[in-house]
Amino acid sequence: MTNRATPRDQDRQIDELRARIAELEEALRAAHMDPQFAILTRAGIDARWHQRPGHADTVVFFDLDQVHGHNAHWGYAETDSRIATVMAQVGDNWIFRWFSGDEFGLVCAASDALGFATRVQELLRTQGLTGTFGIARIVDNDLQASMAAAAALVQAAKALGLRGTINSTL
Repeated sequence: MTNRATPRDQDRQIDELRARIAELEEALRAAHMDPQFAILTRAGIDARWHQRPGHADTVVFFDLDQVHGHNAHWGYAETDSRIATVMAQVGDNWIFRWFSGDEFGLVCAASDALGFATRVQELLRTQGLTGTFGIARIVDNDLQASMAAAAALVQAAKALGLRGTINSTL
């Protein structure tokens, strides 16, 4: 004798599977969006990298300047609140957190990159913050290599004491 599920059992199993799928989809959304700043996480940009618009040929990396000093002066919550205010005003679907809490990136068209960096720098200044920016073309369709190239511009500028600058290879 075979053990066959009744239509009611099948419906229950389908409902359970749908509920589990919804839970997993929510967990994936949570992993891909930074709740503090409402932007993509590193995992989020990794997952979306190959879905970026065709015109997006450039990355902008920026590292906020003197965050440890701001944390000491204002406290962590106030510093994060100021960063969150900036991110809310940027409102771009392709902005993301990179490795640490003060490193960010954006994927955009080369023609938009300088304007984006300038706009974010001005938004940061309204919050008493600055950032050092690096702009580089996407290298071999590789997010890691592209961000490394832009980050190298930031590190070189900081090594020369040029914080709060926008540096580009374009």
